[in-house]
Amino acid sequence: MTEQTWNRGFTRLTRSLRALFPYFAVIAGLALYLESLVNVPVKSTVQADAESSPSIAMLEDSGEVFRRVAKAVSPGVVYIESKQRDKKGEIYNEEAGSGVLIKIDGFERPIVVTNLHVVVNAAPRDIDVLLSDGRELQPKQVWSDRDTDLAALDLGESGLPSVQTGDSDLVHVGQWVLAIGSPFGLTQSVTHGIVSATERRQLGLPQSMRIKEFIQTDAAINPGNSGGPLVNLRAQVVGINTAIASRTGGSSGVGFAIPAQIVQRVVGDLVRYGQVRRAYLGVEFPVAFNREEAIKLGLPTARGAMVASVNNNTPAANAGLKAGDVILEFNGKSVEDDSHLINMVSQASAGETVRLKVWRKRQAAVVDIKLGDWNTYQNASATTTVE
Repeated sequence: MTEQTWNRGFTRLTRSLRALFPYFAVIAGLALYLESLVNVPVKSTVQADAESSPSIAMLEDSGEVFRRVAKAVSPGVVYIESKQRDKKGEIYNEEAGSGVLIKIDGFERPIVVTNLHVVVNAAPRDIDVLLSDGRELQPKQVWSDRDTDLAALDLGESGLPSVQTGDSDLVHVGQWVLAIGSPFGLTQSVTHGIVSATERRQLGLPQSMRIKEFIQTDAAINPGNSGGPLVNLRAQVVGINTAIASRTGGSSGVGFAIPAQIVQRVVGDLVRYGQVRRAYLGVEFPVAFNREEAIKLGLPTARGAMVASVNNNTPAANAGLKAGDVILEFNGKSVEDDSHLINMVSQASAGETVRLKVWRKRQAAVVDIKLGDWNTYQNASATTTVE
């Protein structure tokens, strides 16, 4: 090839490349753009957006509230182990659960509140209470109330951390709550959820538990949480975790706590008097009061407590209550069912005169009744199925 021929070829190639130059420029620019996307630092996109996102800040604020509540309450939450012995002194069963230290008016030391089934049939020497600071103590005295499945333990120590109790009557569905305790022996565990329902009464719990009224929550509650506190975002105890509804034995998001108002009343009486002072009427209720029976009596719904029978020489008998009466109101408050009536009567004082609105012979009637003392009645009678 001559030099002239080579020059002509190079000239043609140069012209061709010049014609393609705009396309090369576009491709090069696209490549640079794609490279810039690939090499963008993470913080400039994801992290920067997260740091400036109001929703992230709100979640962090919520987490901070939970942290502060847990920090405030945890020192007053304890782990409990108990042993049950037979008459020969041999251990035949062991239980474990949780408890919380609260203050009772008129008593100098904080009292541990827990469920009775955590310490049932255990002597004080067979109950070990592990405090949050690692100390292990045994109660000097134990009080119990089978009607509510509550127990109170006096550790005999002053200056112990305690948790404030709140007004469970102010608890509402949807409210945030935390459950603190020792599920499966894992001490100081915290779970959170909301209040799912209040005034739950018709639950399949032991018949010995006569007074049934619960706060329902979806905060995870598992075996070992029994006796521990359910607290609100003000770090106040609004309930004592007692039971779960589960087919597997683990948390299914349906847990139940005894309201703080009942706890305060029961534990206060136990500490002051050694037993709970309750009133009673002296009636028995049918196994079920359904809509069909209510319609037969002229009532639109099965609301109220139907009397199945009246025991002799009781306040109900003295006031003229009769089998077939449906108690609609107790001192001006509407009665939902027999469990609701039992709860209201048990919160009243023995010797107090109350007014009942009853449904009798297809019309309403008013009955004034002086309530009796439940403990006196129990001691004088072998019958324990009346209210």
